[in-house]
Amino acid sequence: MLKRSICLSLVLILAIAFVCGVSADDDSEPALDRYTHAKGVGAGLSISGSIATCVGKGRGTYSYTTTHILVTLQRQPAGSSSWSNVTSWTATASGMNTALVNETYPASSGYSYRVRTRCQIKDSDGNVLETVYKYSSIWTI
Repeated sequence: MLKRSICLSLVLILAIAFVCGVSADDDSEPALDRYTHAKGVGAGLSISGSIATCVGKGRGTYSYTTTHILVTLQRQPAGSSSWSNVTSWTATASGMNTALVNETYPASSGYSYRVRTRCQIKDSDGNVLETVYKYSSIWTI
């Protein structure tokens, strides 16, 4: 009886984790050993009606760095395999603060959309220490 209860509990926990989208490769917080200077790089997209909400973030691991993010909304026509840039936004943060972009843009039907975040961590001389790219999930309207 105890083994059956433990098995059912584990199945329930795994089901909840699957529904909530929890995974070992979660884009919101990369593993500490995955990147040296960047932490918490992410890209997000949601579309409601014809309004796309685009989110990008990134932060540095050390206080002597500056984080620069470029968040780009991209679209792909139906039946195409290539993505084109629609618009971009930038943000900067110093030290271990988060650079954040949260913007909206009108979306057109007949396209698939995604957000790409490019996060560059620079030292005090402006040298790029690390560049990380993250992509959101794809939305089609």
